[in-house]
Amino acid sequence: MEAGTIMGFIGRNGAGKTTTLKSMLRLVHPDAGSVTVCGLDTAEDEMAVKACIGFVTGTAAYYPRKRLGQLTAATA
Repeated sequence: MEAGTIMGFIGRNGAGKTTTLKSMLRLVHPDAGSVTVCGLDTAEDEMAVKACIGFVTGTAAYYPRKRLGQLTAATA
């Protein structure tokens, strides 16, 4: 894919979309094979790969009763 391209996965439940994305982000570790993103092996250059891509999950968590300052404030 060319730089700046946005891609999405579509398919039936259980087709492997989430597992593929989790493998790309090293949230799961495959039994075999390799994943290459931005020309980097995700097993060897995990942080560089994560700096190269963007990822948005399918769900969003909202806090309608909290202000931004409350969400970003450090907890002791």
